[in-house]
Amino acid sequence: MNQKSNKVRIIDLFAGPGGLGEGFSNCENSPFEIAMSVEKEKNAHRTLTLRAFYRKLEDKSLYVEYVTSPDESSKKTVMEKIKKTEEWRLACEETLGAPHALGNSNVFEKWRKKEIPTDQDFEDKTDEQLVINKKIDEICELTGRDRHNSLKDCSPLIVIGGPPCQAYSTIGRARRAGIANHNQDHDERFFLYKEYAEIIDRARPDLFVMENVAGIGSAKLANGVRIFPEIIKRLEYLKENPDPEIDEKQYHIYSLVTDKANFVGTEDSPSDRDFVINAVDFGVPQARKRVILLGLSVEHDEESELPMVMSSANAPKAPSISETIGSLPRIRSSISTVNRSLATQCEKLVSDSNENWQKHRTKSVELVKELLDGKAAIERGADEILLWEISSKAIENAKKQNPSADIPVGTECFSFLTQEEKENILYKRPEYKRLVQKVYPRIIDLLKSMETSETLNVGNDHYLKANVGRTDVLNNAIKYQELESWLFNRHFSGILNHCAKKHMLLDMTRYMFCALWTDAQKLSPVPEKEPSPSPRTKYFPDSLAANHQSWHSNNFQDRFRCYPSTYRAKTITSHMHKDGHANIHYDPSQMRSLTVREAARIQTFPDDYYFEGGQSAQYLQVGNAVPPFLAKQIAEYVLDIMKFRKII
Repeated sequence: MNQKSNKVRIIDLFAGPGGLGEGFSNCENSPFEIAMSVEKEKNAHRTLTLRAFYRKLEDKSLYVEYVTSPDESSKKTVMEKIKKTEEWRLACEETLGAPHALGNSNVFEKWRKKEIPTDQDFEDKTDEQLVINKKIDEICELTGRDRHNSLKDCSPLIVIGGPPCQAYSTIGRARRAGIANHNQDHDERFFLYKEYAEIIDRARPDLFVMENVAGIGSAKLANGVRIFPEIIKRLEYLKENPDPEIDEKQYHIYSLVTDKANFVGTEDSPSDRDFVINAVDFGVPQARKRVILLGLSVEHDEESELPMVMSSANAPKAPSISETIGSLPRIRSSISTVNRSLATQCEKLVSDSNENWQKHRTKSVELVKELLDGKAAIERGADEILLWEISSKAIENAKKQNPSADIPVGTECFSFLTQEEKENILYKRPEYKRLVQKVYPRIIDLLKSMETSETLNVGNDHYLKANVGRTDVLNNAIKYQELESWLFNRHFSGILNHCAKKHMLLDMTRYMFCALWTDAQKLSPVPEKEPSPSPRTKYFPDSLAANHQSWHSNNFQDRFRCYPSTYRAKTITSHMHKDGHANIHYDPSQMRSLTVREAARIQTFPDDYYFEGGQSAQYLQVGNAVPPFLAKQIAEYVLDIMKFRKII
């Protein structure tokens, strides 16, 4: 048997770009060491391996040379040198040398084809499964654990990670509901928690941390059974369909933030609400809610009780958006030259140049002034909001009778409304007039003070030279000293992954309007729950309306969303790789959505953290990740538990 060590080895599952692992690796006086990371997406795996390489280097100069290379060609040259190092070999060993997927893909492929898997299909292991199992067995041998040993005699081992969140998110399920013949029972992502449990059973960790979206609580199987109680049961007993009268629990499941005595759920009907942690309560500048389960082996937890939870009372305070990203270089939006839809066919395509962008910004400023300035604009604004409401209600009524009906927008819609519906809408005109009377003049004042003479560039997907010193990382470094220290790049001057997305010209103008309205409507002081005062689609002037079928839908009124500079952000999501409508920069003069680096700052990735792949792949990685600064605090809490239970 190996001599017991106080080093805590980690198996990181569904690791993504490494958000959880980053927090555990760098918590205060960290004894944690990542022994194995599993990730199937190729670009996230590249990021994961590069960061593993970074952690193993004493001299970071080779890493710095790579990430500060300005283009792919120079990066390839440096990577050839990196691949010859022992640290790279060890990093590749840690991340299994290539992307790997958990679960038996052959079984799910049969289900997708409406074929019935055989018992042999379940027993046969894919090549990826064999590689993963072999590595786990090596770690078990290294920590001295087998089926006959007590965990108390083994070196510490924990498992962290969580199945892909899209499978359980309410938004993701809503989107998939529109896919013909989609059955979540045949979606492998829906059942990857079982693969997580299989790893727990094989590795026998002292403790595990499983993370997922808050929407997991309402997710159901096709037969209507809630998935969350099934997950809890599987993780507790580590077997399919356990009998609580006969089978014994292998792990006790705890919440990070709620004591069991205060649970709203029960043993038979656990509630996800007991396990929800809001990242903003722990210094992360976004309202990101996640369900996090802490599993503790019964060998270490005979009492089935933990007298401690993570408290937000003494946690770091979360800065605002501007305090988080305001020091990053100002850049302009990039002009899209691709005619992607009917919505763009009315636009004259122009080349992406500083001159053309500057011309469009000037044109946008003039257009917004024309639309909002003066008494006539206020009357027109109130009328246009009413017409939106009329159109919305008419479309809703018509779709009930004929889902494929093509309904005209505007005054022609009156025929689809009852007299009562017309009166209820028209009754709102004074309310809408008061709103635009308040907001429009404020926007005009903001336009007068807006910076429009500065020449901006689009940034760089790789490395952007810039002077961003320690005191500039956050505008209030003393107040947010712990987060400032966490984010600060000690190794080089400059910014990584800071490039604007490509936007259509009309979207840029919408972004300007959205940022202006949001600033004009923001509350002072900042409200506790921080609802965004961003304009709903009905508040956009008709000239800025998008040619989308859902523009007049009540369900999509927040499609364009901005948060005031003094607020925190809402959840950063992977949807940013498709468009930036829900993450518009608060500065109207930049007319763009957030960059990967800005999103990464809000997600609390350190500034020297480099994301591999193209821009779309980078957004996916950042949006799907666990905020490392939150992970750091979770790691410190886990460390306290391990000490309390004498695991280390």
